[in-house]
Amino acid sequence: MSLHFKKIESLLIKRESETRLARIIIDYSTLKHKLENPDNQSWYCKRGIESNKQKLLSLTKEYEEIRNLFNESSIDYFIANINENLKIKSWYERNGMNTIQQMHYLSIISKNEFFSELVRLKSKTELLMPIDYYCDNPEEFVKFID
Repeated sequence: MSLHFKKIESLLIKRESETRLARIIIDYSTLKHKLENPDNQSWYCKRGIESNKQKLLSLTKEYEEIRNLFNESSIDYFIANINENLKIKSWYERNGMNTIQQMHYLSIISKNEFFSELVRLKSKTELLMPIDYYCDNPEEFVKFID
């Protein structure tokens, strides 16, 4: 029996279906729970309390930046950004790329995925609440997972 990469790809690569915002909220909630219950954690986790607090602050800051962008912008703004990025992407595809341009090309693809995520979410809700709201109300968190 031969070994095919496509068959074992799912074992080697974890494909995530969560959105960026969902991943931030999940990581935040998990880390917050660990920090609130340090006695139930491993020795390794207890040693990293300060770095985990820094990670929690970093996740909060990243979420708040996205939240501000989301709450202050319209769907039209996100769609306009997607269209502008598609023009640049198309130019690269027609004219070729060097290494730096490939990095920019991949950045554009990533930005478009993010803007598409925000458009999808904007069609479900007009405002994002603070991150703790979604930790306390899991039924509202379902909006992030499609």
